[in-house]
Amino acid sequence: MKCELCNDNIASVVFFVLDKEEKIEKKLYLCEFCANKVPVYSFVVNQNQQSLHLKKFFLPKETDENTSVLSCSYCLTSAKEFLESGLLGCVHCYDTFQELIRDLITEKQPEIIHRGKVPVRLFRRKKIKKDIDHLRQIYQRCLEEENYEQASGVVRRLKQLESYLR
Repeated sequence: MKCELCNDNIASVVFFVLDKEEKIEKKLYLCEFCANKVPVYSFVVNQNQQSLHLKKFFLPKETDENTSVLSCSYCLTSAKEFLESGLLGCVHCYDTFQELIRDLITEKQPEIIHRGKVPVRLFRRKKIKKDIDHLRQIYQRCLEEENYEQASGVVRRLKQLESYLR
């Protein structure tokens, strides 16, 4: 997750902004450099959560004038409504609010491209295929050396591995 102030470094410190009733009003994710620059008026270090609880903090970011005017031409959802609810009105909102959505995503994570992971099943399947290829080479070598007893064991193991692929 990126730092909410500089948007460059990885956030490593979490500030909890508290209201008058000591309830969490907002979470701020900051890098160590920005956390050291922030004026702290009152805080308590909670050893269990390793986080800082603040009483007061700086003013929230001002909204951009262009953002408040922007609205979808199909469903008439405004950017303000989208930011408040977090919900888009229709399919066309994605095109209309593309830059706004991109900015929101890049605030929270370093990239907007999903790299994904290889499913475990696919990884296992790939390993089984590799083992089958290796056993076929051993089987060919056993036949060339006329070692039929070992070849029959290899055939049994091949059949077992091939049954996993079905």
